[in-house]
Amino acid sequence: NTNLKSFFIEGIQKQGIENLKGDFNASSAFYYAILPLSKTNFEFSYFNKDSKKLENINLKLKISDDEISTQSDLNPVNKDLNIYKQYTLWFLAVLFGALFVWRKNYIILALAVVCFALS
Repeated sequence: NTNLKSFFIEGIQKQGIENLKGDFNASSAFYYAILPLSKTNFEFSYFNKDSKKLENINLKLKISDDEISTQSDLNPVNKDLNIYKQYTLWFLAVLFGALFVWRKNYIILALAVVCFALS
């Protein structure tokens, strides 16, 4: 009999319990922990009420970099649209630059600089 909500292992910065089911007599949960990359095993002890003794659990850790293919491009960059945007901003910067030379208006120069900076 234990309260899984209070399950805590010292020395682990980020850990927690999710999907807790059952009651005090019989319960199950999903435990997660974020460990340093240098850690190669995960060890803890618990009291087994059936055998009435403290048991050690030692789990070997296999570090892997799994990437789900459907999540590989969560922030896609549309290169076709970006190139048209860049060319348009360059054109506007040159146009505003030419207008500045012709009219000597500093607002037009500011617009040219802004267009160039945004590109």
